[in-house]
Amino acid sequence: MNHTPPLILVIDDDPGMCRVARALFEAEGYAVLTTQDAAGALSSLSAEDGPRPALIVLDLHMPGMDGATFAREYQARHREPVPLVVLSADVDAAGDALPWAAGRLGKPFDVDRILDVVRRCLDAEAR
Repeated sequence: MNHTPPLILVIDDDPGMCRVARALFEAEGYAVLTTQDAAGALSSLSAEDGPRPALIVLDLHMPGMDGATFAREYQARHREPVPLVVLSADVDAAGDALPWAAGRLGKPFDVDRILDVVRRCLDAEAR
């Protein structure tokens, strides 16, 4: 039986954060796509042949299109949007900006906590 691991899309303007997230999630067996460009990610996700992640991990504060704008646009364009986990140095701001997010974590994040949140989100999506 061929099992395709769930795809996690990480959107963060910090290349170091993207590298850490990729290494962490790949070590857990997930497929990972990273980008530092929220607007580009939105365009790719909207394309017919674009990636179909099971979960999006999103930085809230980014230059250009910020995480809250990305999330609103993404949700407006997709009838069945996937869960979003928001990362921010200011968790309260993340809660205010995206109260419906599946998870909100502070930066720097705790490895065990982010993995727990990711697992719960993906388990809920699989049901």
